Amino acid sequence: MPTVQVHRTGAIADFETRLDDRVRDFGLAIGDEQVSFKNFVYSQHSTAMGIVILHKGRIVFEECPE
Repeated sequence: MPTVQVHRTGAIADFETRLDDRVRDFGLAIGDEQVSFKNFVYSQHSTAMGIVILHKGRIVFEECPE
């Protein structure tokens, strides 16, 4: 999974959080196994140190496995 480190500049923006279970539970095929997106983020197959997904200006998914 491609990743990029983003450095903040300027003011910090506050986003409304409206977590969406559909994102968390979205199914992914990893080899012969089906896992949720959240479980994938915490798995050995992911190198993400944190992930935030925004939709229409709201946080719908946020996890920081490291």
